[in-house]
Amino acid sequence: MRNTNVRTFHRRGVAGFTMVELMVVVAIAAILITSVVPSFDHMRGSVAVKSAANELASGLQFARSEAIRRNTYVYFELDPGVKAWNVHTEAGGGDATYEINKADPTKGDMLLRHTFYNSRVEVEPNTARYLRFSPTGGVSEINKNKIASDTTPIVICLRSGKQDARRLQLSRAGALNLHTKC
Repeated sequence: MRNTNVRTFHRRGVAGFTMVELMVVVAIAAILITSVVPSFDHMRGSVAVKSAANELASGLQFARSEAIRRNTYVYFELDPGVKAWNVHTEAGGGDATYEINKADPTKGDMLLRHTFYNSRVEVEPNTARYLRFSPTGGVSEINKNKIASDTTPIVICLRSGKQDARRLQLSRAGALNLHTKC
């Protein structure tokens, strides 16, 4: 017969982890996190440049479509100092000489002003800054108060860091292409 008064303690499996096991898991997690974080930073820069390039492309397309719709010259000004761009018409709606140094958006109708949301994005120094869209949709670059008449495409480069860059290229007819390298 079995004695029911005597209690026997059987060790059932011990639930839990030892301190050494926990420290090994924490060390492995720390190594994985430190190897992943730099790729996230690169991804953020890439997304920032892509987003800014899309915003800029949208503004260029808007300026071109407004020039055609209004049947007048429309100006696109890129201001890298404040990381913004403006789209406006010419005062009087005619083909007057446009002076960069004396540009006053209040002389014409300001159609759109946009500031880049991400401060990591830089406009490259040799990029086109002042563009004029004609009523036919063509585009020309204004450089030193003179309208350039050559047939080379207009290039705008945006960069974030050393590797992330986007190039917007406008043909003189107004066709826009986005490229991944400046």
